[in-house]
Amino acid sequence: VPPKGEVPTSTTVSPIYKFFSKFYKDNSKYISVTELLESIKQGSTNASYMELAKLLSGSKAQVQIINSIEEIEDTAVRESIRQSKTKFEDTKGVAVNGNIYLNNGYLVGLFEKVPTELDAYELVLHETIHTIITSYVNDENNQNTDTYKNLQDLLTIVKQTEQSKHFENQLENVDEFVAYGLTDKSFQTFLSTLTISNNSKEIKKYYTNNVFTKLLTDEQSNLCG
Repeated sequence: VPPKGEVPTSTTVSPIYKFFSKFYKDNSKYISVTELLESIKQGSTNASYMELAKLLSGSKAQVQIINSIEEIEDTAVRESIRQSKTKFEDTKGVAVNGNIYLNNGYLVGLFEKVPTELDAYELVLHETIHTIITSYVNDENNQNTDTYKNLQDLLTIVKQTEQSKHFENQLENVDEFVAYGLTDKSFQTFLSTLTISNNSKEIKKYYTNNVFTKLLTDEQSNLCG
């Protein structure tokens, strides 16, 4: 990245680049999540995002905005993305090995204009959550914990509802369930209105106690410990 965070000439100038340009430092092609989270904590108009940014402060992720996974230097990361069920070209971005790779090509179509603060920060917060919890939820040892079991129970219950067909991405697995549950307003509204129960476990009780935040807090302690 040229001085003053200017967009590289080899990369399509997109609205997402324009939004994040101020966060590039010292000619780096990466953006520090720490700086993005600090910006959210200090200047976001969304109180829940401000609180979430505080919870995520343990992430040391770097963000790279790319047009192709071939721009990623780490061959293991490239191969991991290639092996994913969903093609990178069809995603806003991915979190792999603790770092975030935003898909410029997809975002050009998504954001015809410079994205609003809330749209851009939702994207950052969602992927940052993955940098903290993905390895946790995929670890079989952690899947025996009460926190994980509560999340899996809740996910199973929600999938049984008629409305769940509108939230397939959000209900794909525990990892996405948590990330969307903490960042996606429409999904949050959907969850907060459910009143069904299963084995005396009411969804509203789960959601009110925010089992999503519980997982994030527990794993955050592990990162900072």
